Amino acid sequence: MSAAAVVAAGAGLAILADDTNSPWVVVGVLAFAVLATLPAVGRWVLHVACAGVVAMLVLLSVAALVRILLDLVGVPGRIPILLGLLLALVVFGAVAYWYLRGDWPRLPFRRGKAKRFEIPSPKWRPVTAAPCAAALAFAVILGLPLLFALTAKDSKPTAERRPVVSKIDALIVSAEPSAPASVAGELPEPYADSAGFKVTYSVGFAEGDGVRWTLTGSGDRQQAIAELSDPGAASLPPPAPVHDADRILLLVVDGTPPVLGEAAELPRVPGAPGEVERWRRIAKAAAPSGTPSFALLQTGNGPRLRDWQRFIRRGTYVRTGRALSVQRFAPPSMPDAAVQLAVGSDTAQEDYVLALRHQPILLFHSTEPVPRPLSIGALFKGGRVKQCFSRRLGSEECPVVRSPEALENGGTHLDLSLPGSRTLKKLANKERRALESGSPGEPVAPGAVAPATPEMLGEGSAMYAHPVPAESEESSILYLDYWWYLPDNPAGSGSGAFCGPGLVIPGISCFDHQSDWEGVTVVLDRTVPGKTPKVTAVHYAQHAKVASYSWDALTAAWREDSKLRRLRASMPGGKARPLVFAARGTHASYPLPCPRLRACRQVATTLGEKPHNGGLGWAGNQVACGTHPCLNLLPTALGGRAPALWNAFEGAWGERHCFLTYYCDSGSPPAAPGRQNRYMHPAKVDGDFAPDAD
Repeated sequence: MSAAAVVAAGAGLAILADDTNSPWVVVGVLAFAVLATLPAVGRWVLHVACAGVVAMLVLLSVAALVRILLDLVGVPGRIPILLGLLLALVVFGAVAYWYLRGDWPRLPFRRGKAKRFEIPSPKWRPVTAAPCAAALAFAVILGLPLLFALTAKDSKPTAERRPVVSKIDALIVSAEPSAPASVAGELPEPYADSAGFKVTYSVGFAEGDGVRWTLTGSGDRQQAIAELSDPGAASLPPPAPVHDADRILLLVVDGTPPVLGEAAELPRVPGAPGEVERWRRIAKAAAPSGTPSFALLQTGNGPRLRDWQRFIRRGTYVRTGRALSVQRFAPPSMPDAAVQLAVGSDTAQEDYVLALRHQPILLFHSTEPVPRPLSIGALFKGGRVKQCFSRRLGSEECPVVRSPEALENGGTHLDLSLPGSRTLKKLANKERRALESGSPGEPVAPGAVAPATPEMLGEGSAMYAHPVPAESEESSILYLDYWWYLPDNPAGSGSGAFCGPGLVIPGISCFDHQSDWEGVTVVLDRTVPGKTPKVTAVHYAQHAKVASYSWDALTAAWREDSKLRRLRASMPGGKARPLVFAARGTHASYPLPCPRLRACRQVATTLGEKPHNGGLGWAGNQVACGTHPCLNLLPTALGGRAPALWNAFEGAWGERHCFLTYYCDSGSPPAAPGRQNRYMHPAKVDGDFAPDAD
């Protein structure tokens, strides 16, 4: 046993050194082990501490060996938690007992030129060593996870279950229509339907200083359009508020047709004397104080629009809202305009076009298990999402959720039935080959856009964007906050040993977990009207930190590397898109490749990082996402200021298998983007860096 224990302890020390990327850890552990055995300080406290260190090193090597054997036989996941705990207790206790008994080889050292001495062992008696080793094993293996769990924040069920933000109560009040409804072609599918929102429409017409309602509480967009075309419809009682819905009031001041063809061709309408104060009284009659209210005007950016803007800002009735030019806003229909203003900003369409233009080029490491971000909508449609309301053993309630509007806050986590890594990697490789070859016999030329057919990139893969405008008197900045979802975070700390049997302390020792939300933020300056917004910086999310790089420095670094220069040239619109190299397993984002493990470091923390050579590109990099759902907007509410639907779910995205609540086999899954710091504060970074710093 002595030789095996020495070899195992040495392997554990190597694992520890490899994970920390610091030789000082090795020096410190060895120095402590030697110190604890010297006669001058070899007291029982140091003996016990040294026994714990040696036992932990051996347990690390055993955990790594178990992980390797499971991979070799093709067994996914880990051994059962209870079995792993028992294995850890036995290994740790046996090694600690062996060390305290002194049953280990004596190491001869030479002092001076002639005198030799041997480091003495503790030589505890069995009656003392056995209970001490057992107590040490229970304290470390069971006590430490319990201590960290009791002091850490965790998602817990609440007494009240409430639905996520998923309902919109749209009130549309119009002047009599100035022209009949007309449309060029078919109306696009309502965003609310595709995202999962449930919308209730109420339609009324301004009469004097009041409102005559002709439709209330309808969920049919077409019916709302029909009612807006018929000012002679019968009068109905005012609409009752919809429970748990975000209410919005849209004032169609100039009677704009309910369906628009070319909004730019609409005639400009001059303002009427006293119209601002009149419509203020109409708004007060239509909806309670504090309802977000928007006025649509058939005008440009002239004095009339400025008068309405002053009214919106100074009025005590309308707390949030804005006066908008119909010609610039250009919604497909008035009901669509109400929904768009309820869930996003009035520039949401322009922002989405910019998000398409600057969509990151996502590149994974050549050995990444899953080089393919998943579509959240596809997971719901496929019945792969369950919501759980308890983590207590034997009492979980986990119904299947097929639509994000059915989610409820108050639960603890989502149980996600995700495809296996091998399945997803085969699919990613198939999609990439299809895009590279194009149609049979017709290769895609460099820089060309491959057709987005289901065979080439299915709807099961997508990236998400959250445009965040930041307006002031001096500047107009747009933060394009990009997010992508990967099924897990196989960080592999310590060759997987730190997530091994009896060693899992979520967020402390083990960072492997189900689900992983990652991304970058592209910063645009659009202060000068009429000019194309300019990229000024890109913020790369790197674990708990965000590193900012100037766009000029990034483009210069990419031009200097011939491979990266050719890569950007081969992508549609590549010159306006940032390169993102995702680290293997951890998926942290970096602007430049790093193929060698020991050379790769986190920029903002200088800690070690997994390699990221960019050998596997996402197939969506080459697809025209404007015609394919590979770039979607994150669901939001309150004009884009608050998360909605699955983005507003407060629990964890994934489950953590645990025994007696605190003894788990993986780290804690992340929250939705809407609950994360980068989403809430896209301008916040942990420093400005040069591209060659990583």
